[in-house]
Amino acid sequence: MKKFFKQYQKEVAELVKKFNFNWSVYVQYIHLVEEVGELGETLTVLCKAIDKLEAVKKL
Repeated sequence: MKKFFKQYQKEVAELVKKFNFNWSVYVQYIHLVEEVGELGETLTVLCKAIDKLEAVKKL
């Protein structure tokens, strides 16, 4: 069955209503994901720096 744009719009509207979709909450979620990613990168760099310091101490 071929769907037309208006049919897709209707389905999306029903899903938005069903799951109580809210753009501001979605944007906050995306920012949180970005912050968690940056925290992960920072921890990776910190762990590598600690490893290098420990290697230098052994010299």
